[in-house]
Amino acid sequence: MTVLVGDHTQYSASSIGAGTVIYWEYIAPATGTLTGLEVYSVASGNAKLAIYLDNGSDQPGTLLASGTKACTLNQWNQLTGLSVPVTNGTKYWIVYITDTLGVTVRNSTGSQKRYYKTGLTYSTFSYPSSWDGPTGYTTDSTYTTSFDGLGILEVDINVNAPTATVSSQAYATTTSGGAVSSPPVATVTSLALAPIVSVGTNATVNAPAGIVSSQAYAPTVTAARNVTSSPPAATLTSQAYIVVAGPMTGVTVSPPAAVVSSQAYTVSLTVPFHIIWEAAYEIDIPQVNRAFIVGEDLAGSLVTGNAILQAEVDLVGERLEVQHTPAAITAAVAADVAIAVLGKNRLDGQKGKILIPPHCALELWDVLNVVDTGADQSGNYRVSGYSLEYDVRAGQYQHQLDLSAV
Repeated sequence: MTVLVGDHTQYSASSIGAGTVIYWEYIAPATGTLTGLEVYSVASGNAKLAIYLDNGSDQPGTLLASGTKACTLNQWNQLTGLSVPVTNGTKYWIVYITDTLGVTVRNSTGSQKRYYKTGLTYSTFSYPSSWDGPTGYTTDSTYTTSFDGLGILEVDINVNAPTATVSSQAYATTTSGGAVSSPPVATVTSLALAPIVSVGTNATVNAPAGIVSSQAYAPTVTAARNVTSSPPAATLTSQAYIVVAGPMTGVTVSPPAAVVSSQAYTVSLTVPFHIIWEAAYEIDIPQVNRAFIVGEDLAGSLVTGNAILQAEVDLVGERLEVQHTPAAITAAVAADVAIAVLGKNRLDGQKGKILIPPHCALELWDVLNVVDTGADQSGNYRVSGYSLEYDVRAGQYQHQLDLSAV
């Protein structure tokens, strides 16, 4: 996933208090579809997240999406299930309000513009369809925050059929998202023409306008926008023409302009984020499924906190770990430490390594959506380490990514 708006830097300098709603202004660095909003938390609690379009006067305008997320301390917490088109160079405002100090954080310095209002009641708060400010709000530009919106980058794709003339044609087109499909403008013989365009915007599929015999024409475009694929513009003999295009933006695929017949022409444009050369995955049963923390309050009395993974206990029985933590001076702190112990075990239990081509945009702690059909594995992983190596025998650079649970 790619950051389409906001700041994916992990700050911990200052926690945001409960009952404070803050609108942060950002300019989108790319065009795509925003599918989630995420915050970094140093405490467990709940957050209501939202994204607004700028009103053209450097202020929040119309509400685009919102939702509620239960957050766990010391990790990024993502609200998923959104679908918001985001345009490169456009201003957006991402917003949060929480019920607990530390569910959201900001840096002690910065220059990000924001509007905020304090003293609100989290349980009854809801985002208005249009911003209710600026009256009652305070504004400044002196901080930054660990808050961003993730999504899928847009690529540009178009599909054009052969400029040929044929008869007895099977013409089948599936389009969505405002795509345009034009049938043949001539007569064609024994032609199977079946372009398929899905998840496309402004994609165009045009049928043949020339002479071709016994041709199978089947370009397939998925998860793509405005990429151009142009089949032959002539009569061809006994040619198998197959194009598979991987990660691309604004790519044009043009087949030969030669004379051939009995042609199989297949184009597949799937726009994956990256291919996987090698992979290894490991999922272990947590060594600890119940944590019991013992601390002392300021008067020297014992305080305790408990956390349990009930599903794991039901499966393999109780695996208890007891820790004496003097720094846990309240039952709430002891409970948070117990949750952290289980969280560490969970992160250590799901890991792996993948080998991919160099990807200059990858950073530590990025979250990847891995779909590895060869290994029958799919899911989200966090990048916990990486190295760039040069394979002398293959003559190519490669990235090794160390993965952990999210």
